[in-house]
Amino acid sequence: MSLKQEFVLFAGQEGANALCRQFGIDRKTGRKGLWRYQAEGEAGLLERSWRPQSAASTIHRKTNSGLKLRPQERCYG
Repeated sequence: MSLKQEFVLFAGQEGANALCRQFGIDRKTGRKGLWRYQAEGEAGLLERSWRPQSAASTIHRKTNSGLKLRPQERCYG
């Protein structure tokens, strides 16, 4: 049994704050783990990638696609 599974098991019996102190983790981290477990079940306890879901350069390209409508030559007037 992994530490995350033990944490979730004991969370139903004890208070989350005391349990976080016992496991040596931050309360915010502990509550996030409990929330993910409640929302997703066992899959919520799996390790997640830290990789961003979308790249800034991709977003930049998508937003700049509308800017190509501008005239290519500058007007000096």
